[in-house]
Amino acid sequence: MSQSGLLPLPFDPSPPEQNLTQGPPGPGAPEFIFTPGAPQTGQVWGDWADLCAALAALPFGSLPIVTFTVSCTLPSAGMPAGGWPQHGATWRSPTFVTGGATVTVPPAVRLEGLGGLGRGIRVDFASPIGAPQVLLPWSPAAPQVLFVSEGAALTNAGPGPVLAMPGAGVFFVLASNYASWGAVPPLGAPIVEAGAGDVAIAALQGSNFFSPLPAGWVAGPGANLIYQAGATDPIPLTPGWAGPAPIVFTAPVEAAANAYAPATPADWLGAPPTLTGAALDRLAAAVAGLLGGPVP
Repeated sequence: MSQSGLLPLPFDPSPPEQNLTQGPPGPGAPEFIFTPGAPQTGQVWGDWADLCAALAALPFGSLPIVTFTVSCTLPSAGMPAGGWPQHGATWRSPTFVTGGATVTVPPAVRLEGLGGLGRGIRVDFASPIGAPQVLLPWSPAAPQVLFVSEGAALTNAGPGPVLAMPGAGVFFVLASNYASWGAVPPLGAPIVEAGAGDVAIAALQGSNFFSPLPAGWVAGPGANLIYQAGATDPIPLTPGWAGPAPIVFTAPVEAAANAYAPATPADWLGAPPTLTGAALDRLAAAVAGLLGGPVP
C-alpha cells in the first residue's frame, strides 16, 4: 500500500459505475444552481427531482457541481428507489463561510453517488440505523472517496452512520481539506461504519489543528483504520472503532523537510546552519561581501 498518495489502490477506470466519486471537479465541470421554487432557466433549477434527473443523464466522469443558493430541506417525495442520483456531484454554497447554505437531509432521504462538499456548505444528516443516507458503488476494485473542503462540514444526528461499508474488503477515503468541522455540532453517530475486512482512511490536509476531524467519525469492526496526516494534525478518538489500532502516516514538518547537515562542519565558522534556507542566506552574504555588492 502506498504511504505517499491519497488512495491505497491505483485508480481503476472500469467498470465505470465503480468510480463516480474520485475527487473534486476540475475545470469545465457542469454546474447546476439550485434555488428552490425558481423556474428552470439555463443553469438554475428550482425543482430537486428535475435537477437530480439532469444529473443522472450526464456522461460518466462529469463530476458536476451543485450550488445551493439558500438553505433548504431535501424532499423524499418522488425519490427513486435507489436514492436521489448525484453522479459524483460536489455540493457547495454561495460563500466560503461555513453554513452559507445549510442542506438538511431528513432520515427518509437517500443520496446515490454524492462526491463531496465544498465552499462553505453545511449538510445535516440524521441517518437511521440500517438505512445509511449516502450510497456509494462499493467494490474492492476501486476506493470510494468523500471529500469535505473549503470551509464545508457535515453533521449526523444519527442514530445510524451516514455511509455503511459492506464488509467485502472495500476501501473508503474521507478527504478533509480545510474543512470546518469545528463550526458544526459534534457527531451524534459516525460518518462511516466499516464492515469486517474493510479499510477506512482519513486523508487530512489544512487547518486540522484548529478544526480537527470530529471524534467518532468512524466505527465498526473494519480491517484497518489509516490516517494520512500532517505533523500537527490531532488524531480523533473513535470509541466505536472495534478494529486494530489506527495506523498513522505523518508528513514531515517543514523544518525537518528542509534540515541541513553539512558534510564538512569545519567549512563553517562557528555553528553550522541547521536549515538549507539559512545556509543559502549565509553563503549569499559571504559572496556579496567578496564582490562588494549584490550577488548577480
